[in-house]
Amino acid sequence: MVRGFRDVYPGDSERFDLVERSMIEVIGKYGYQEIRLPIFGIRRLVQSRVRGGHGRR
Repeated sequence: MVRGFRDVYPGDSERFDLVERSMIEVIGKYGYQEIRLPIFGIRRLVQSRVRGGHGRR
């Protein structure tokens, strides 16, 4: 497991989904829209940390 991350199990996942949907609905009323950020850039960092590295070389 990568330090700083935790697994989200089914019971918690349902609650996260509820909170996320509620937030999207509320902020949508103020004109905000969802954006999706690419995860490619952190892949190398996460892989490095899983192997015990420090991220950037």
